[in-house]
Amino acid sequence: MISKLKLTNFRQHTSREFTFTEGLNLLVGANEQGKTTVIEALAYAWFGANALEQAVAEVVTWGCPLSSLKVELWQTVAGV
Repeated sequence: MISKLKLTNFRQHTSREFTFTEGLNLLVGANEQGKTTVIEALAYAWFGANALEQAVAEVVTWGCPLSSLKVELWQTVAGV
């Protein structure tokens, strides 16, 4: 189960933390608010840069150094 996702300089999310609860969680917002980016960040956390449609250099928030991009994922698998 995913419990938390923290994004730093990942596309438009300069510093954003998402907390998930057990059961169904919804991402709701207007267009261009970063909902798809959250899904993309999850794929990046699980599968690395190969999961991205663009190069990592294109995913980092505009004007920020590549080294500042950070995706942190807290999850439980089989109780661990």
